[in-house]
Amino acid sequence: MAPLERREDQIFNGDEFSTILESALTHGAFDADLDLWGDVGNIFYATLRYPGHFEKVRTMLKSFPREECVRQLKEKMGPSAEDVIVLRVKVSGKGSAGQAVFAYELVDFYDPAERLTAMQRCTAFPAAETLLQIIGAGNWPRGVIHHERYIDIDLLIANLARHGLKIKTSLTAKGAI
Repeated sequence: MAPLERREDQIFNGDEFSTILESALTHGAFDADLDLWGDVGNIFYATLRYPGHFEKVRTMLKSFPREECVRQLKEKMGPSAEDVIVLRVKVSGKGSAGQAVFAYELVDFYDPAERLTAMQRCTAFPAAETLLQIIGAGNWPRGVIHHERYIDIDLLIANLARHGLKIKTSLTAKGAI
């Protein structure tokens, strides 16, 4: 499927952030560890944007040469301190109790006290906590690795909460006994 073609509405109903965003398949950002993910049937990566964003981007890409698109995007979308990061990971499958969906969700905003954008916070803190787990535990293997197998996800979530990055989890079971 072509990037930006499969569009879906995503509803967020939180205390701090409640809105409808659109998601579109954007391929290419996931290099799966086949030993760890070998039994996974499908992995989809989608990007979230405010409604109408993807249609505007598609129209611009069809209407202008690449250089003009880049110029306009730089002009209109410069760095902004007032950003928001919205992340949702959904895993679905069938177990002994029936079909289930497990989800992780994170919403983070610019922190005026620390003067850190949500992008800075959601990049630096998880990277630092990941490195601390791997290096601090003496688990750093040689070569190029997929780090997922070396991370204690519950510890990571707890440590990120100390930085104000609160990851909510939910489980929806269908046909459970």
